Amino acid sequence: MYTINSSSQVTAVTNPTNAQINLALQGPGIVITGGTLGGAAAPATLRANQVATFTNGVC
Repeated sequence: MYTINSSSQVTAVTNPTNAQINLALQGPGIVITGGTLGGAAAPATLRANQVATFTNGVC
C-alpha cells in the first residue's frame, strides 16, 4: 500500500443555477433535465449557502 499526496486548484461556482447543477451532475450516459433544488430552507438560502459546482478538480 502506498499514499500519494497531491493538490489541485479548482474553479468554484457558488450559488449555481438549476441548469449549472444539472450540467455538473451529467456524465457519460447520464442526462439530467428539469432538476430543481429543494430542501427545508428557502431555495435561495440553500443555493447561496450549501451548493457549489467546481471544475479542474482531481477525481
